[in-house]
Amino acid sequence: MQSSNCDIYDIIKKKLVLLLDEIRPLLKHKDLKEQNGELRQRMEKLIERKLSQAHTLIKDLENESFQASMAARPRMNREIKKLKLEYDSLERSIVTRQQLYVRQSASYGRAAPSSGQHTNINSSETVNEKSPLLRSERSLHHATAGVHRSNEIASQSEDIGNQILSSLDGQREQLLHTRDKMDEIDSVLEKRSTRLLSSINRYLISNRIFLICIIILELVGIGLITYFRFFS
Repeated sequence: MQSSNCDIYDIIKKKLVLLLDEIRPLLKHKDLKEQNGELRQRMEKLIERKLSQAHTLIKDLENESFQASMAARPRMNREIKKLKLEYDSLERSIVTRQQLYVRQSASYGRAAPSSGQHTNINSSETVNEKSPLLRSERSLHHATAGVHRSNEIASQSEDIGNQILSSLDGQREQLLHTRDKMDEIDSVLEKRSTRLLSSINRYLISNRIFLICIIILELVGIGLITYFRFFS
């Protein structure tokens, strides 16, 4: 079970490392430098979606490290801490870029005519309003992913429990078979010991009878010798 837990941890870690490697070049993508709001928003949504997936994988790593053995847990915690620092750095980078874009949009709005200023203010307000929605969406995604992960862990635990029950059933059958064999051996030994004791008893009785006969014959012989010597 501990080996299976370590295998799952390694798989999740590889997925997280690959995901972080995908996010880094996206932060340098040319669309993030464009003033076109649609292109920027599309790229920001892609990065935020990948960051949300990375956050879910970090939570999964923490769950796996909690279930790991005491010997493997320190190594896992060090790796998770390093990956979380890298994740935080990437998240700060995208937030900083969003704030810089908002400031640039505000500056551009103040320098432009009134109609353009109104447009940029609305754009800035849209970005500010969108940030809580994105955070809420990310939180909902994290919660959903956590539920799915909990279901997977529960399913894995159920499979492990079924395997343990199957193994215990097999061991129970082996023990019952062993008990039947022991009962059979006891029965055979009891029969043989009874026969052996019976034969020993018969042998002892026959020896006693034989000795009694010899003693009787000796007494008769002594009596005859005495009679012929003293009375004839």
